[in-house]
Amino acid sequence: MNFEELYWNDSIIKDIIIDKASDRSSDNICFEIDWYDVGLKKLIFENVYWVRMELNFGVLGNEFIDDAYIASEDDVDLIRVSSI
Repeated sequence: MNFEELYWNDSIIKDIIIDKASDRSSDNICFEIDWYDVGLKKLIFENVYWVRMELNFGVLGNEFIDDAYIASEDDVDLIRVSSI
């Protein structure tokens, strides 16, 4: 599966589970997504050290995905986090 080829726009996040096992320095994040083009599937990110999400918790309705991308090595936020 190629991350960049997934149809993110207008797909809906149904559930997010963050596995914060205490014996690891990173976490796993499981998204249950109702994909616009293929239906309900799970997407798991393993060994996650940092993630940035903007969610609309205060709004009633679906949590639509606007965009998703893998940051480039010169991304300001990625540089900030890696220097910690």
